[in-house]
Amino acid sequence: HQLARQVMQTTTLILLGTIHPDTIAAGGLAVRISVSTNILSAVMLTVGISISMAQGAGDHKRISSLYWNGLYLAIALSLLSFIWFSNAHYLLTAIDIPPDVVADTQRCLDIMRWAAPAQIITLGLMRGVLPAFGLARILYALTPLTFILYVGASLGLARGIFGLPPMGWLAVPLALTIVNWLSALVMLAMVHGTD
Repeated sequence: HQLARQVMQTTTLILLGTIHPDTIAAGGLAVRISVSTNILSAVMLTVGISISMAQGAGDHKRISSLYWNGLYLAIALSLLSFIWFSNAHYLLTAIDIPPDVVADTQRCLDIMRWAAPAQIITLGLMRGVLPAFGLARILYALTPLTFILYVGASLGLARGIFGLPPMGWLAVPLALTIVNWLSALVMLAMVHGTD
């Protein structure tokens, strides 16, 4: 799953370079800043371990409590990520990044911040919870599907599919946000379907 995240980050840079080469610097900065979400997601892995231990002990009541507490923690961590993404331009300005690059980076992050809850749920909570519930196969099935959907949606939205106006390079962070939410909702549905 971690390798898939690296591929997705590399693909994001390739898509930005293909759609609008001038945004590669801003896209690279946005991707580097978004790594903070991966770090916050790592906190969530303990939830899956705790659920596995509770399952082994046959403590089903504790499993439900751990899961819901993990979901609430994911929401709290995503709020931190959202705030960071919303204010990253202050740091970029302080370290003398050119103003046009700062502006484009912030435009990208202003879209990507809406994916923070979905990313923390999928990268953190679900990566630990799905295997604990015997649903690890969902991770393996969704990874290639979300990648294909991401690339297709990025290129399609950039060029204006279904009569939509062409969005240019901003289609890339938008597609990333949409795909992250679709993936998170599928995983949540699978977990809640096991109750």
